[in-house]
Formats: sequence, structure tokens, C-alpha cells
Amino acid sequence: MRKRIYKEEECRLVKSGHGSGIHYRVFKGTVRWPDYNEDLPAIVVLMQYGGKAEWREAVAAREINFRSPAHMLTEDLPNILKAIGELQN
Repeated sequence: MRKRIYKEEECRLVKSGHGSGIHYRVFKGTVRWPDYNEDLPAIVVLMQYGGKAEWREAVAAREINFRSPAHMLTEDLPNILKAIGELQN
């Protein structure tokens, strides 16, 4: 049984310069790593290959890449930082 790592509270989809339909999923929520027994607050950036805003739908459609880090293009960084700022407020 795969344990939950991420719990999303609020997110922003930021269009990526990687190509059409590719986004950064920037979200505020919690993470729970296998070595910890508690949820820790976090801002997370994942790559998303599609535009489903609802977490469960995006996961079910396999739009979110959990296996590799988000490769943030420098041209996209201002928009990613803006999304992070919005989520922190």
C-alpha cells in the first residue's frame, strides 16, 4: 500500500515554457515522508502535463510527474515565485 506523501490545500497552475499543455503545479499543503510520523507544512512545485486543477483528477489522469524534480526554466521563475508568494499570503 502506497502511503500519502502530499496533501494539497491550495494550488496555482503556472504555464511552463517547456511546451503546450505543460504546467508547474505550485501548491501549499503538507508533506509526510516515510521517516517522519507527522505532516510538515510545505510549498511544493511539481511538473504537470495537462491542466486539471483538481488534485484527484490530475493524479487519476496521470498528469503529475512524481518521479522527477520540476525542471524550472529560468524564464518561468518569475511566475513560479509569484504563485509561491500568493500561496504564502
